[in-house]
Amino acid sequence: MIEDSIDAHIALCHDMGMDFISIPVDWSKSDDLGYRMFKPEDIENAAESGLYVIAILNGPFQRLVDEKGLRLVLADVARDVVGAGKAVGREAKHIYSLIDACVNGGAKAVMIAEDIAFDSGGFFTQATFREIFRPLYSDLVEYMHGLGAFAVFHSCGDITSVIPEIVLSRFDGLSCQVECLDLISLKQSYGTQLTLFTGLSREILNDTLISKEQERLFLQTVTNLGENGGFVLSSSSGLYSPDMVNILKNLYGLVDKTYKRTGGTNAR
Repeated sequence: MIEDSIDAHIALCHDMGMDFISIPVDWSKSDDLGYRMFKPEDIENAAESGLYVIAILNGPFQRLVDEKGLRLVLADVARDVVGAGKAVGREAKHIYSLIDACVNGGAKAVMIAEDIAFDSGGFFTQATFREIFRPLYSDLVEYMHGLGAFAVFHSCGDITSVIPEIVLSRFDGLSCQVECLDLISLKQSYGTQLTLFTGLSREILNDTLISKEQERLFLQTVTNLGENGGFVLSSSSGLYSPDMVNILKNLYGLVDKTYKRTGGTNAR
C-alpha cells in the first residue's frame, strides 16, 4: 500500500522512470468529491524532486458542477446561456490566485481540468462553447503565459467539436482520452499547436493480461503520436491497484525499446 502523500507520489514517479508529475491542487485537501487534492505548498516539494511539475486545477465549469451537480448546471445552460456564462465566469475568478501559488511554487505548467463531454459527444455545441468558455479560457491562458507557465486543457469524453475553440484559446497542450478521439487526425491537424497528453487507454490499464494485438496497436499509436514530438504518454485514468502499476511499467518498457530501435525519444 502506497502512502497518500506528496513524497510517496514523487517516489512512485521516480521508480516508474517518469519525467512528469501531475498534481491535483486546491486550497483544501478535502476528498469529499471522491478524489485527492493537494495543497499549493506540495508543489514546492515536487519541484525540488527534479520532475517536471504540472499543477492540475479544476476549471470554472468543473467547480460549478462540483457545487451544484451536472444536471442542474446543464439545465441552467439550456435555459439561459448568458446567465450560465456569468455563473461560470464567477467561478473562473477564483482560479487566478491558485495559479499564482502553483507557478510561484515551481509548477512549469498548469492544467485546467474540465469534464465537458460524454464518451459519445460534448455537452455543448461549438457555438455555446465559444460564447461561454472561450473568453474565460483565453484570459486564463494569457495569465499563465504571463507567469511563464505552459497551459494545458483536459477533458474526458469526445470533445472533437470544441477542439478548434481550445486551440484558439491558445492552450499549449491537450490531455484527452484515447478511446474517444481520432488521435491521428488530431495530431495531423494540430500537431504543431498542441502537445498531446494521451496514449494510455482505460482498457489496456485495466486488463490483467495484455494481448500481442493490444501491444501492437498501443505501440503503433505511440509511434504515430510521437513522430516529430509534441506528445506525452499519459492517461486520463488513475492507478487504482498494484496490477495497474505493473502493467504501466511493462508498457513503458515496450515504449523505451521501440524508441531505442527507431532512434526517437519519449517522455511520460
